[in-house]
Amino acid sequence: MGRSSTRALGAARDRRAAALPGLVLGSAFAIAPRFVGDCGARGEPASVATTRGVFDGPATVSVRSGCGSMHLSTAPGNAWQLNARNTSGRTPRIDSSARSLAVAGTSHDGDFFDAGRDAWDLTLPTSELDDLSLVVFAGHAQVDLPGARIDRLALTVNAAETAVDASAASIAEVSAVVNVGSLSFELPAASDLTGSLRVGAGELRICAPPGLGLRVTSIGTGERISVDSVAQRTSEWQSPDYASATHRADLRVSATFGAVDINPAGGCK
Repeated sequence: MGRSSTRALGAARDRRAAALPGLVLGSAFAIAPRFVGDCGARGEPASVATTRGVFDGPATVSVRSGCGSMHLSTAPGNAWQLNARNTSGRTPRIDSSARSLAVAGTSHDGDFFDAGRDAWDLTLPTSELDDLSLVVFAGHAQVDLPGARIDRLALTVNAAETAVDASAASIAEVSAVVNVGSLSFELPAASDLTGSLRVGAGELRICAPPGLGLRVTSIGTGERISVDSVAQRTSEWQSPDYASATHRADLRVSATFGAVDINPAGGCK
């Protein structure tokens, strides 16, 4: 092979390599919406269990949802309630005490395609939570946290779509991992927050309410960072009112072939 042919072949390989991040990210978003929430199950989920409990002090809550949908909301007081529905009559595993609650879907037991499609409505109290851990797998989750008081919030989104509205909550620390999925997060308006968020071939949307000072430090490979729908070229961005704001959010974001949109035009709904 001559030198000119070798150079041409090398240039072609370089072009293919340069296009790879876009292809990987595009494929991830093309697959995820068709995959999540369907589970191959037909029919509408039927009620299988309604479970209630009461916390007598700061509590720890862990929720691992299966394929399907989950709506998590809050109510004043210290009582919680889970209304679970499923297309195959499967009931979630629930372990609870006066200071803890753990809920897990049966698809986490390894029988994903036989577990049916879940539809959960979980109400948590506005009494203090030391930890709230949410894992959303191959599903859709809407998390509304008005009045919640949470020391640590941990989110894991795998091949799923999750929207968190924490604008009227108090959260001290947040961590999130998004793999081939999307997470929308509305930040608390009236509390200081620190956080670490990691995105792999997925999308993260962050919305800051007016008056909240926001600083975002980012690292990554093949990532796209935008603020107000304008692409950013630097690894650190902060809102103009960060220094003077009453409350501040400091977030570290790591994105690998992922997209991070801060205050996107369409919001975080």
